[in-house]
Amino acid sequence: MPDASVAINIAASFTYYYLAPDAGTYFWHCHITPPEHLQMGMVGQLYVRPRQNRVPVSNDLYAALQQQELDLRTKCDSTTDILCSNPLPALPAGATTTVGRAAAGNYAYNDGDGSTYYDVEYPIQMHGFDPNFHFVGMTFNPEGFADMKDKYFLLNGRSYPDTVNPDPLQTQSADGVYHFSQPLATIIKITPGQRALLRISNLNVSEYHTLASLGVKMQVIALNVQWLVGGIVVTECVFGYPGIGQALVQAVSARDVPYVLSVGMLIAIVYIALNVLADLLVVLLVPKLRTAQ
Repeated sequence: MPDASVAINIAASFTYYYLAPDAGTYFWHCHITPPEHLQMGMVGQLYVRPRQNRVPVSNDLYAALQQQELDLRTKCDSTTDILCSNPLPALPAGATTTVGRAAAGNYAYNDGDGSTYYDVEYPIQMHGFDPNFHFVGMTFNPEGFADMKDKYFLLNGRSYPDTVNPDPLQTQSADGVYHFSQPLATIIKITPGQRALLRISNLNVSEYHTLASLGVKMQVIALNVQWLVGGIVVTECVFGYPGIGQALVQAVSARDVPYVLSVGMLIAIVYIALNVLADLLVVLLVPKLRTAQ
């Protein structure tokens, strides 16, 4: 956009207008030198709210989305526009309506069925910081991304112990006035029964890190089956346990091809059978997967 707009004077402002084809979470950075501006914190998230949030309470969401698709100004056709990723969903067999607009909360997308409803939302912006790159960007011409090495990792512009501070952070400028520098905390508060929308963006350049949902009940089934099966050779050979793994090593040494093929086929069958069993257990343990949908 900066290359297509007029020049902006110092201390002035300029308003951009554009058509957002689909609701969602995007990120922005100012002007045309992202290596510098990422280090200066001049980057953030941009939310495009769905028109579904404007539907009056108790009005049918599907009917509202149908009406929206009839207007070329608000239509989002995923067959002709790759930026539109949320086409009109199909109604269940025999149904003519879906659900009404909830009295509280909002929606992440124009889903038409209320499936993206949430009670609270939190932005989580992961960001890498290179002090050397930052210093060069402040004093000289900004370097390219190839010279940048993420050394410190930030959440919403904060590092520990600021990440556990629930209050906005402010700094004092040269004129003695305090300004908010990091207004968004990184603590997420969700009461039991609520649905939360986490708007996560990863703006690291040279390193990558992820988020772990610590304390959240999760069900992990048969994730390490391949290691249990594949590790029998090492385990039996190291500890001298007699078994199929040690026999396989001996068969390879003796060039007993039929035996090696038989053991390989047996291991493959066991691995596939355990994964199928895991899929069946997931359906039994997770009620959401047993719905008609």
